[in-house]
Amino acid sequence: RLNGLEMIQRIRLEDKTTKILVATAHLEPEYLLLAVELGLIKYLVKPITEDKLLPILKSCASSLNACENIFKIDEQHSFDTFNKTLFKEDKQVELTKKELYFLDCLIKNYKRTLSYEELSTKVWAGEMSDDAMRSVVKLLRRKITKESIKNVSGIGYTLHVKECT
Repeated sequence: RLNGLEMIQRIRLEDKTTKILVATAHLEPEYLLLAVELGLIKYLVKPITEDKLLPILKSCASSLNACENIFKIDEQHSFDTFNKTLFKEDKQVELTKKELYFLDCLIKNYKRTLSYEELSTKVWAGEMSDDAMRSVVKLLRRKITKESIKNVSGIGYTLHVKECT
């Protein structure tokens, strides 16, 4: 069984950007210091009243501007990381579950090359054939552009995205 901060530590291993609020009765310095290191939005001490919570939630909502969630892949294609949706211009592009997982992993890690093993674990839960990965890449390249998904021979794949400005 995990406590709240242990759960947040696990989340942060995979996702450093999700906004997290903590509601707790803990006031111990060690607990507070660990919470600070986890990049929380707010550390609220129970009991929590509406007048304390509402402004914090409004602040979080307003900070989620569209640009933070939109990655420009090329001039025509963008990916909404919040809604997990690919668009070509203003039209939604249908993705299979594996295509979505694959593209989402590449975008979350767009500044580095994801190894074949990482992709196998994240997209196929470790049970993937080379043909399955090549097939997903081929289908995604048809839906975006071939140049967007680069194979780094013997290592894995990387995605070239143009960040929202």
